[in-house]
Amino acid sequence: MKHLSRKITLLLLIVSLFLLCLSMMGCVYRGYMGEHPELCSIAWSNIPTLRGYISNGEALYDADVSVLDTDVFGRVLFGYSESNYNDREYYVLIMQYTESEKAYYYPDDCFAAIRLESHGSKPDINHDRITNLKKRNDWGIPIDESKCEATDIVRKKPDGKLSPNDILFEGIVSEYIENSEIYIHPKNGSLVHRFSFVSADAYGREIYTVYTNYTEYTDKTETMYSCIFLVVLNPDESYDPEGVILMEDPTDPAEDMRAVRALNGWNSEFKPG
Repeated sequence: MKHLSRKITLLLLIVSLFLLCLSMMGCVYRGYMGEHPELCSIAWSNIPTLRGYISNGEALYDADVSVLDTDVFGRVLFGYSESNYNDREYYVLIMQYTESEKAYYYPDDCFAAIRLESHGSKPDINHDRITNLKKRNDWGIPIDESKCEATDIVRKKPDGKLSPNDILFEGIVSEYIENSEIYIHPKNGSLVHRFSFVSADAYGREIYTVYTNYTEYTDKTETMYSCIFLVVLNPDESYDPEGVILMEDPTDPAEDMRAVRALNGWNSEFKPG
């Protein structure tokens, strides 16, 4: 009986370990397995709040990517969403073309946030925002390669080449808040919740999205605030304090992305000091 009991105990242990491994594997996204990695790559390089997948509890799924229209020069109008419940977080983007392992786009004008009529529906391609997006992307006329920027075609949202840490972004955010005369109560610990890489320019600058939380304390209440910043790091991990952006509307970040690039000399030669 003791021998049988040991066998049963060992079997239960093995099954438990197997189930634990499966649950852990379910939380690790292995990469986009769909037909359009080139479209995902453009979305990930331009929309700063994307994670690169849909999260449904412990399970992670490919983003919803669909081709909506094409023009005679090969441009692709497509939809992208990482939400399986929120009809506000839907984006329409335009890819100019692909070549070798790169996808090309107009960096300041390649996407627009669209409000869907209902979850799971598709946008009206005659919507004013989509019509304006097409116009800004030279829809129906020859591609102007001088306007284009490229991103590597990948199947998983990449990390940057720099190696920043929470401490660096903690200092950047704290400096911004101090200069803005926002009072942070001493009870608050670290402000930075997490950060993620967005894109890099040809000279080694990198854009990061920095997620922060802090609590405002009064005599009777505690109010939690969440803020999202856009930060450009130079190749030496220096930064321009005047070029840090507090996002106004994270679900519609096109203007903030234009601003952070313009303020930080995006795609111009970097001169240290």
